[in-house]
Amino acid sequence: MPATLSHALHRLAMPVLGVALLGGGWALSGQPRTAQPAFQRAWWYWHHPFRLSAAEVRDLKRSGCARLYVHAGTLMARGGSLELTSPQRFASDAPCPLYAVLRVHPGAHPLLLSPAGPSQVARLLRAARLPAAVQGVQLDADIPTARLADYARLLDGVRRELPTGWCLSVTALPDWLGTRGYARVCDAVDEVAPQFYGNRWPIAGRKPPPLWETAELARGVERATAGRARAWIGLPSYGRCVVLDPHGQPIGVRHDLDPEDLMQAADWTVRSAATRTGEELAVEDGLTLRASTDTLAGSLAVASGTSLWFQWPRIDALQRTERELADQHDPRLAGVCYFRWPAPGEPLALRSQPHTEAKPTGTLALTFQQSADGARLVVRNDGIDAPRLPDGIRVTLTGELADLEIEAAEYRCGDAPCSPLRADRALCSRTLLRPGSQWIVCRLPHAGARLSAHVMWSDGQGAPHALTAALPPEERTR
Repeated sequence: MPATLSHALHRLAMPVLGVALLGGGWALSGQPRTAQPAFQRAWWYWHHPFRLSAAEVRDLKRSGCARLYVHAGTLMARGGSLELTSPQRFASDAPCPLYAVLRVHPGAHPLLLSPAGPSQVARLLRAARLPAAVQGVQLDADIPTARLADYARLLDGVRRELPTGWCLSVTALPDWLGTRGYARVCDAVDEVAPQFYGNRWPIAGRKPPPLWETAELARGVERATAGRARAWIGLPSYGRCVVLDPHGQPIGVRHDLDPEDLMQAADWTVRSAATRTGEELAVEDGLTLRASTDTLAGSLAVASGTSLWFQWPRIDALQRTERELADQHDPRLAGVCYFRWPAPGEPLALRSQPHTEAKPTGTLALTFQQSADGARLVVRNDGIDAPRLPDGIRVTLTGELADLEIEAAEYRCGDAPCSPLRADRALCSRTLLRPGSQWIVCRLPHAGARLSAHVMWSDGQGAPHALTAALPPEERTR
């Protein structure tokens, strides 16, 4: 986390601490101080239907998930009234409370903010057949900042229509924070969830924007709390792929493409790779692939020159951010809410999640796997993040090189390129190895081959790491 975030949060917490100390532990009103609300963790659940496997239920319990904000449908304007489209089908129970999220299409804003808006929202909620586990509703509407006062009036009306005990929540755009309208909205709801991710769209010909706004996060958190509402800080726990046409114009976002699979295809080449850093640590990985011919990106036909720009946050940065927020002990911060719980089989889902147990930095495993017909050298990523980009993983092989089955290797004798027969070493590399993935570096055709491997990479902070292994097995070292 950037140092500015830690410092800003410390300043934010100090007034709260000062009030707590006055009167020997009594609040200024003279009433006994209540227990500090717990800092919690939640997720948005955006895919359909709502169905949790037994493994997902166990994972949610282990994560300490306090609630799930489930996409219950999207409000559209149809024939002069609001209609709930893409209604959620709740196909399983959940191990935690649920909150129904109503996404609002921009075209429905005028009807939503009209005098009839509250009653129409209430009517749709009653007709949605929500399960008993639902304890509140969240409106997800990108209302223009100039109309936040109207939005607050709508929320006042919706609150009066809700069942007793239900929580009213809204998502919030960074542009709202610090405005009078935002303070009014916060007074009208129980919770607000400002989203610090995915707010900037790529512009043709410019460097792609960050997936999450770490540079502005400190200032945003300072302004996130206003009025009576407690704030959930929205952070990303997903990857995305922006598709750029041959002219560099963004044409769509995909979540069904696997960058590691595409990197093995001959018609995609790595155009750029980088790990973005804040002031103290790496926060995000980015990879751009370019089509060298007309080809396919999954099921999508693309022209030569099309680019796929992949982004995903680094788990270490998300964990550090969550710890820093929790350590402020600010009762106005309810917790963090991650977008989003991964869909089954989603290639760009993060292989680790923010609640995954932290592991030593740079956790790679290097093994020779032997069989009756030979052996293979395998590098496996057992960590929570990929090695730092663009360097990725570099491997130097020495020993019996002539019979190696290996792709894209450079053979050297001294400093000069040469054939495998004359080489004293072979060099190969891989740009990206995501958590849980493995790379078969090479295969040896017979079990008695002699080979040594030296693997080098850097972790997110740029610290170098290395592993060495050898065949026969008794020569292996680490």
